[in-house]
Amino acid sequence: MACFYARISSVWRVPLLVVGATPSNSYVELDDDHLVVRFGWFNDRIPLSDVLGAKRVRWRLISGLGVRFNRRTMAYIGSYAGAVEIRLREQRLLPAPFGLKISRASVTVALSEPDAFIAELERRLAG
Repeated sequence: MACFYARISSVWRVPLLVVGATPSNSYVELDDDHLVVRFGWFNDRIPLSDVLGAKRVRWRLISGLGVRFNRRTMAYIGSYAGAVEIRLREQRLLPAPFGLKISRASVTVALSEPDAFIAELERRLAG
């Protein structure tokens, strides 16, 4: 199992406690069959067979921090740096605030080691 911690900027640590996100409980885990995204109280387990790949993306200031969602992505953002978009094979229901589930085609998370995560994910998807 490989674990990649979320990047949480020190200036946002206190505000992100609203969603329970701390540097120790916000991460992406990869095992042989699943990708698990955890960001404080939010947790999503995605079969690797549903994942197409990942790429670095620029997370814009206007898009905000914390748990975010729009028409195409569910995002767990603790920093404007290190954002990675995980593309899904098809839209799937992802957890959203207030116990809702929303259909999304990707998950975006800001990671401390985005390039290492992408390399490990590609290795697991290829093998």
